[in-house]
Amino acid sequence: MNFVLQHDEIIESSKAVVQINDRGYHFGDGIYEVIRIYKQKPFTLDRHIERLVESACKLDLTIPFSQKKMKELIFALINKNKLVEGIVYIQITRGVSPRNHLYHRGENPILTGFTQPFTLDEKQEGWY
Repeated sequence: MNFVLQHDEIIESSKAVVQINDRGYHFGDGIYEVIRIYKQKPFTLDRHIERLVESACKLDLTIPFSQKKMKELIFALINKNKLVEGIVYIQITRGVSPRNHLYHRGENPILTGFTQPFTLDEKQEGWY
C-alpha cells in the first residue's frame, strides 16, 4: 500500500483528494521541492526546507507548519512507505478559493507529498 501526505496526516493514496478549486490546480499557485532519499535519509533536508520557506516568502504564501513539523512529516512519510532509495515530493499550494486571478491573503494553504522509489532499472541508468 502506498501512503501520501495530505495536510498534516499520512493517509492511503487512494483516499487523497485534490479539490477542483485548489489554486495550485488552476494556476500552478504553489511551490514544491523534490528531496532525494539515500538509505532512508533525506539528502540536504535542511537546505530543501529553507528553499521552500524562501520560495513561499517570495510568493507571499504562508507555510502552514513550522520547519520542525515539516521535517517530522517528511520522515513519517519515508518511514510509512518504507522508502530506502528514491524521492519525496512536497508541494504547498495557496489553497482552495473560487477561481480568480487575484488571491486573498489568509487562504488556507494545502500541503501534500508523496514518495517514489527508484527501480533497479533507474539505478542502472544513473537516475540516482
